[in-house]
Amino acid sequence: MKTTSRIFSLATLLAAGLGFSACSDNSSNAVIDEPEVNPTAHTYFVTLDASKGSDASGIAANDKGILRALSESGNVLTATWAAGEEVTVYNNTQSAALTGTLTAQSSGESVVLKGELTSETAIKTGDELLLKFCSDDYTSQNGTLAYIAANCDYATATVTVSSVTSSSFTVNEIATFESQQAIIKFTLKDASTAATINPSAFTISDGTSTMTLSDIPSSTYTTNGDGIIYVAFPASGSSATISLTATVDETTYTFEKTGITFSNAEFWPITVSMARQSSSLPEGAIGGKFTVDASGTQVYFSQGNLQATYDGDGDALSDWTWKFAEHQYDYIGDASKTANGNGNITVNGVLMLSAAGTIDLFAYEGASSLVKATTSKETKWYGINNSTTQGDYGTVANEALMDDWGNLAITNGGNAANSGWRTLTGGANGEWAFLFNTRETGGKVGETDQARYTEATIYTDDTDDTGVNGIILFPDGVDFASSEFAHLDRVNGISNWATKCTSAQWTALEAKGCVFLPAGGNRAGTEGTTVKDAGSQGYYWSSNNSSSISAYQMRFNSYEVKFTSANRSYGRNVRLVREVK
Repeated sequence: MKTTSRIFSLATLLAAGLGFSACSDNSSNAVIDEPEVNPTAHTYFVTLDASKGSDASGIAANDKGILRALSESGNVLTATWAAGEEVTVYNNTQSAALTGTLTAQSSGESVVLKGELTSETAIKTGDELLLKFCSDDYTSQNGTLAYIAANCDYATATVTVSSVTSSSFTVNEIATFESQQAIIKFTLKDASTAATINPSAFTISDGTSTMTLSDIPSSTYTTNGDGIIYVAFPASGSSATISLTATVDETTYTFEKTGITFSNAEFWPITVSMARQSSSLPEGAIGGKFTVDASGTQVYFSQGNLQATYDGDGDALSDWTWKFAEHQYDYIGDASKTANGNGNITVNGVLMLSAAGTIDLFAYEGASSLVKATTSKETKWYGINNSTTQGDYGTVANEALMDDWGNLAITNGGNAANSGWRTLTGGANGEWAFLFNTRETGGKVGETDQARYTEATIYTDDTDDTGVNGIILFPDGVDFASSEFAHLDRVNGISNWATKCTSAQWTALEAKGCVFLPAGGNRAGTEGTTVKDAGSQGYYWSSNNSSSISAYQMRFNSYEVKFTSANRSYGRNVRLVREVK
């Protein structure tokens, strides 16, 4: 514990806007300069007894008591001394600071404090001494009790000198320390979804002073529990309007309540439902960040697979509307998926369906594609074609898409052409493969570090009767407990959809940035409009091709995940990404 060269009162600190950066003596509003070394200074060897406070069994919520060396049991904080902790001393009667410290000789609720103190003036019988334990790094809090106990604890006691000799003084009372701060245990929830939120930054303000936890690590929530942070707050003890701000990726949450009083020596367990504010996330994006190459490029995934809806009026590109699926687990599949038929099985030539409908299985149109309509119509058809002639989709190896699906104006993805969406690259060294096999930026899921994905069934309605098979992708740097799943099975490997999530659990996982790729099946190009394997196989196009007739894809089922190629005439799902800026 360092000896401070200036002593400030709490009122002075708050008035200066520094209420969270240093400790207070509560002794005077004056700033007292430490006197210069005096050859006649008096040195005293001191031994005295100290306790953690009158509440020896711990501090229940909102009950006064000392908050030190902290551990929690239910709504009670238990506080004890740790051997070696240091206490500074200030003479209230003479308005003078003593140099040196008293040190706890053991650990426990009651300890002996011993040390050597120097005073520029002689200590006198009857002098009132202020003893202060203070670790003052409030601004670097990480949201855990362990950090608060080691770095933010602030407690004081007053004792009266009962006798003095030339080399020592004594007191006849136990130094009973009382806390000079409140500790708040926040459980943070999204007000709209009731899902817990784990912010990386958190700000609390009482209208006079503001404190920000600017870099909360994911390990905080592994230690505390999902959505829980602890904050030490040097409290004013008066009614105030408390404002909270939490940041989760690019999303901001806020909360405000008037008439709140945080008093010294109080412990407050509080659940807060925070309002989600407008996000700086791109429209249509999921909040999780995913590294997709060795240079560290990160992307956001779209909120669902790409869908194209035909109005039934003609065969021009203007007769189509492009959007992302409403939910990540949505897919069109085959006719059994919808009561009124299915767009994927009614593709009827170039840019045509036999009736109005929605599709989400597209062929791969290479830059050399021969598929064209009349000269009055667009020639870039984005794979809406049931031709079984392989050469119609391009005949040049290693060529790019004729036009990336991400260049479209997507109604719920910004509704502007060329707005930044794109398709991931494929092949053994492509972005899809890196995402699944190479990425080392994942968090921890259960007991697995560097977690990247798990095969899962997500139940999609409130009764949890309807399940969708697919793959959950875990975002960079986010940790998940096993308890966040109905059942957590193999991570970073195949498992026959053995990981299970209820609808409520999936909502919470999605709020933390998880991506889900449903097993949406495929449209067989050699058979025109036949849709197969919906619910059991997933196929997703890449942005590059592998030969004159095939292109790279990411393919998965209950027993494998592969990065292979497929004929360009085959219909595949498309999932777009945008790079994190």
